[in-house]
Amino acid sequence: MSLFETSPPFTPWQEHSKTSQDAAFAKKSIAAAQRESVFQAICDSPCGLTDGEIQRLLGISGDSERPRRVELATDRRIREAGTRLSLAGRQAVVWVRA
Repeated sequence: MSLFETSPPFTPWQEHSKTSQDAAFAKKSIAAAQRESVFQAICDSPCGLTDGEIQRLLGISGDSERPRRVELATDRRIREAGTRLSLAGRQAVVWVRA
C-alpha cells in the first residue's frame, strides 16, 4: 500500500443507489491520484491553502477536492492552521501539512 492509500480503498456511496456504487468503484484510482495532488499542493504551499485555493490551483471541483481533503485530515496528514478571507470575502480554513 502506498503512502497515499491510507484511506478506504473506495469512495463512499449511497447504499440504495446502484449508480452511486458503480461511480464509487470507478473513482477509486482517480480519488487516490487526487488525494496525492491535494496533499502535494498543501505541502508545497508555504502559507497553506484553503479549499477554494486548492480547487483553483488543481483545476478540480469542490465535489472532488473536499472529500480528498477530508480523507487527508481524517488520516491526520494535514491540519487546520487558522483562517483567511476567501474570494467571496468569508473566512476559510487554511490547511497545512500535519
